[in-house]
Amino acid sequence: MTSELLRNLLIVNLALGAAIVGAVSLRATVRRRFGARMAYGLWLATPLAGLAVLVPRPEGLAGVLTAAAPMPFVTADAAAIAVSAVAAPMPAAVSLPDLLLLLWLAGVAVAGVLTLLAHRRGMASFGGLSASNERGTLRAAKTGLGTAMVGVWRPRLVLPADFETRFNAREQALILAHETHPQKSGDTRVNGVVALVA
Repeated sequence: MTSELLRNLLIVNLALGAAIVGAVSLRATVRRRFGARMAYGLWLATPLAGLAVLVPRPEGLAGVLTAAAPMPFVTADAAAIAVSAVAAPMPAAVSLPDLLLLLWLAGVAVAGVLTLLAHRRGMASFGGLSASNERGTLRAAKTGLGTAMVGVWRPRLVLPADFETRFNAREQALILAHETHPQKSGDTRVNGVVALVA
């Protein structure tokens, strides 16, 4: 059970990694040819790739794929030796698949904690938040900051304390239009999903 779970996690992680590398590699070209929206949409490949490898293959297709991809350089004896080496119990009470699964879970936990700490540092950099005059926005206590969108499911725009004094009415309108676009188009939710699966 543990070895099958570990195998599935490994396959999903490889698919996610390949999708991330693909998105990063193609982003500039896609942005140039099709625009920023399409380049941003490349990140949807990450969760889709992870889900795609978990979809069971039809039995007939599995036989075709196996027959179409022979491995002439791996003999039955070599395969048996490799399987026995991987499946051989470790001297300790924990088997190799269990240990690898624990290491993977520890990595997930560390990545989650680092993400939460980065979020807390970012929120603390505002010096506190309060309701703003602008509908659906928050006001940072500090001045000299840029604007920021915070939150995943119910994102809110954070304005610096000196927003009205630092920017004229036209600049304020442009900033609000620019910053609220990701909120309306659901980009924060996409970012949340990508952060969760990556």
